[in-house]
Amino acid sequence: MWKRSVGCNVVDSSNNHIDVHIMEGSRVSWRLTCYYGYPEREKRHDAWCFLRWLVRSDNIPWCIVGDFNDMLCASDKMGPHPHPQLLLDGFKAIIDECGLLEVDLKGGDYSWEKSKGKLNWVRERLDRAFADANWWRKFPLCKLSVIHTIKSDHDPILLELVNTEFSRKQFRFKFENTWLHEPSFKEEVVHYWEDIPKIHLLPKLLSVSSFMVR
Repeated sequence: MWKRSVGCNVVDSSNNHIDVHIMEGSRVSWRLTCYYGYPEREKRHDAWCFLRWLVRSDNIPWCIVGDFNDMLCASDKMGPHPHPQLLLDGFKAIIDECGLLEVDLKGGDYSWEKSKGKLNWVRERLDRAFADANWWRKFPLCKLSVIHTIKSDHDPILLELVNTEFSRKQFRFKFENTWLHEPSFKEEVVHYWEDIPKIHLLPKLLSVSSFMVR
């Protein structure tokens, strides 16, 4: 946001969210919601209704990131007392209903822990980022990383963006047959192809082609 060509306007906020419009020049380019889900288990349905309201409140490319205090699958928790399947199913259902796709987390499986080193040590993935299809088209090569810290029970997450809105004049790609003679070429192509979530063909093509021309 330090660039003069990019600005942000806070358009709404509450105890649980901050809604921001990201400006590129004089136009609204996309929307970022920083979110904190209710920590109380009895308020899960309230949290899901709030997410439903958020997705309907605007129609520009949207990314929502933060501490959801929710989990999508059993593997999102390590430790005693598994997360209730009913809550797992409910959170997944609202994410699907909102048309959101998750940004894969790199650098670790969990972002919160309690009682480390003890018998009741619990680790959970509570901090996440989701985006709609229009946002993914704009930032298909985005990257979400967990940054480990010893000063908090929550590890911060970092969302890095790569804008790939190339025009035909800006982006040209030509395949070089000599690349096929490199011993690790096919293996690396498979790695870059599978590293991108199965969302759009374009992100996968951009990831593979960017690797080739580096």
